[in-house]
Amino acid sequence: MSTRLERFTHMARNEPHLRFNALMGLLFDPEGLRESFERQDGRKAPGVDGIRKEQYGEGLDERLTDLSARLRRLGYRPKPVRRTTIPKGDGRYRPLGIPSFEDRLVQDRLSRILQAIWEPEFRACSFGFRPGRSAHGALRRVAEVITNEGTQWVVEADIKGFFDHVSHAHRERFLAHRITDGNLLRIIRRFLKAGILEDGAFTASEEGTPQGGLVSPVLSNIYLHYVLDLWFEKRFARSCEGRAHLIRYADDYIACFQKEADARRFLTEMTERLAQFDLEVEPSKTALLQFGARPWAARPERYKGREPSASSASPTTWAEAGRGGLWWGARPTRSGCARSSSCWASACADCEAKAGGRWWITPGGICKATSSTTE
Repeated sequence: MSTRLERFTHMARNEPHLRFNALMGLLFDPEGLRESFERQDGRKAPGVDGIRKEQYGEGLDERLTDLSARLRRLGYRPKPVRRTTIPKGDGRYRPLGIPSFEDRLVQDRLSRILQAIWEPEFRACSFGFRPGRSAHGALRRVAEVITNEGTQWVVEADIKGFFDHVSHAHRERFLAHRITDGNLLRIIRRFLKAGILEDGAFTASEEGTPQGGLVSPVLSNIYLHYVLDLWFEKRFARSCEGRAHLIRYADDYIACFQKEADARRFLTEMTERLAQFDLEVEPSKTALLQFGARPWAARPERYKGREPSASSASPTTWAEAGRGGLWWGARPTRSGCARSSSCWASACADCEAKAGGRWWITPGGICKATSSTTE
């Protein structure tokens, strides 16, 4: 992060009620735009303009000078994103929005400005698309909470079509908590309303944010920071009878509870909370699961013989009995492999041996590793 952005982070941390009203200088700074150019991956697919990094780099100084001038006078207009689809691993496809190369530069710069302001505010429960945080860290935190915090009930949740249904009106209200620079907010608004081009047909953007945009992750984190993270930490968890913890990675999250009543109440109140901001849970990916040392020790036979779905796209968490009680670990996996993230794309020959005696928690329940998980 550049020195100027670091100063903004320092100010945001020390003055939590400060609202920033002069940020456009950071956005149209030619050196900042050059840094964004250097960060781009030249192998990325082009957007609607068909321009790649190598082509944009021809006459780079003139291009960046022109881009900076257009941003400064508000003459910059983002192009529609090119929509394509990528397989999700379960037979379905995920829509992906590919911005034009120049829009990537502006989005990258916007993302870094917003990250600098909100990073000190983001809660410890949030692990997605943040510096120094990852899916591995989220899963380690899940293991830590279940092992050390007396967890007996787990709520796994997913927001239905989150990136497609984010409300622009609510998002602008959240951004206004820290930003009063109307010109910067106007640029963000233009990105959100730039539209989508798919198979030659243009579609206007009235809600949501395209997956694939460089500014989408931080905008989504800001949205869920106010909708979910702060609500859970400041209001819901404080009203629980037992201990309660939230772990979120982007729009997927797990809530761990000591008391069944708290877990069941969370399912109800979470649904109501999301509805207030035009969101809803995905029923097929949301479940209440009893999982902890006491139920496992009392009735281990209850979980035997149940095989996890090989098509499950959810992170896998496993547990096994040890001298200290129930011992937990976690690995991101699609095929049931307990080894590492390198097994997402293909199964390992030695998975079964490494996973012997371990138990998985999946949307379908708690299950023991068998040979079928590696087929």
